[in-house]
Amino acid sequence: MTNFIRIKKIIVLIAFMLITGCSTMHFTQSTMEPKEGGTRTHTQWHDTTINGMVEISYPVNLYDNCQGQPWKKVTVEFGFKAGLTTFAVDTLMNAIIPGLSFVNMYAPWDVESQCAYLEN
Repeated sequence: MTNFIRIKKIIVLIAFMLITGCSTMHFTQSTMEPKEGGTRTHTQWHDTTINGMVEISYPVNLYDNCQGQPWKKVTVEFGFKAGLTTFAVDTLMNAIIPGLSFVNMYAPWDVESQCAYLEN
C-alpha cells in the first residue's frame, strides 16, 4: 500500500512540474485587414543559454519571415517539447559538470510569427 501512495505522489509531482513549466507570450500588431489575401505562419526555434541571458541563434527577423509584409501576431512559447529538451540537456550537463546544476545551459523557445499577406 505504501508503494502505491509513493508512486501516486511521484506521478502528481511530475504532472505538476509539466503543467507549471510552460510559458507563452503573445505580441499582436493591429493591421488593416486586407480585402483579399491571407495569413501565413512561420515557426522556428530560438535558442538561448546561461539562463536565457545569451542568445545562440540569431533574433527572429519578422521582415524576412513575412517577406516585407506586415506581421499580425508573434507567439513566443516555452512548451512541453522545449521543456523536455531543456531537461535532457541540463541532466546531461549536470552529470558531466555537477557544479553547473544552477545554470540552465540550453533553452529553446518556439517562435511562431503570423504574417498578413496583402494581394494587389
